Amino acid sequence: IAENFISALSNITYQEISLAWGVDSNIEKLKKTLTAMKAVVLAAEQK
Repeated sequence: IAENFISALSNITYQEISLAWGVDSNIEKLKKTLTAMKAVVLAAEQK
């Protein structure tokens, strides 16, 4: 019983960590995209 509990807990923990890392990764991609968009808008404003 304890082995099953620990296994389930490990699986849930792994899923939570994976989700958190996935969110962080998506946030970083969004930041890069917004930075690129800002550069394009600023360049267009200067013309």
